[in-house]
Amino acid sequence: MLNVEPLLIQVPSRLDGKTADNLEAQLPSLIPDNCIHVIIDLALVDFISSSGIRFLVVTRRLCQKRGGVCVLCCLREQILDVLKISGLTGIFPTFDDAESAKKSLEAEQPN
Repeated sequence: MLNVEPLLIQVPSRLDGKTADNLEAQLPSLIPDNCIHVIIDLALVDFISSSGIRFLVVTRRLCQKRGGVCVLCCLREQILDVLKISGLTGIFPTFDDAESAKKSLEAEQPN
């Protein structure tokens, strides 16, 4: 049975090659097989590299394969700027806080 309760992933301050690679390697254990929605909390992130962006995209693809959605919340201005420059703000719904993200995902649930 699918778990429609969104999973919150909090990311450390630097989403660089080492951190992103570690998180990506842990995705199978971080996100249970029955989980379809993920909220990535970027409140602590003050640096994101191309590896960090890859982690976000890989997580999004995983959610999509399962019929779910990956959203971002709590982005600092400089991180939002990087995502805009990368053209990713159009594919990732973003929210000011985790609660708003969760409410949005709950509204998308099948009846």
